[in-house]
Amino acid sequence: MTAGCINVVEENYRSCNECRASRLETLRKRNDSGICFYCENSKVKNSKYCAEHELYYNNYLLTLKYKIYSAYGAKCACCGEDEIAFLCVDHVNDDGYVDRSNGIRGNRLYVKIIKENFPEKYQILCHNCNHAKSFNPGGCPHKIFTSYDFDKLKIICYEQHKH
Repeated sequence: MTAGCINVVEENYRSCNECRASRLETLRKRNDSGICFYCENSKVKNSKYCAEHELYYNNYLLTLKYKIYSAYGAKCACCGEDEIAFLCVDHVNDDGYVDRSNGIRGNRLYVKIIKENFPEKYQILCHNCNHAKSFNPGGCPHKIFTSYDFDKLKIICYEQHKH
């Protein structure tokens, strides 16, 4: 009943809650028994998939990331870091909780961004700037402090440690 469920009432879902719960239970059983989520083959260690589907899924994710990162300039909007391994998608207005509360994260977020034609409410940041933005009032230190501020801070710290 999942593929084309007639009981769908929620937007952005292809099946009703009952069908989704049933599918998740099936996937949990497959995972626990060491079977790939998509076929009957044995899964690769530390993965949900067999070798064939693991490769397919990784290529799929890389393709989504490439499209998104390219659309947003393929570098950190804050510091300019361009090593892809260090980059991530950031919610400009710090409203990522909305997507996460709706189950939209990872590849689902990538698909959403592409469907919405790369809206301005997202940007690419390196993990350092993304983390710093989350924990520093006012945003990432790259945007708050100048090199003059850091030099002043060094002098203050030096003076405090002298005594």
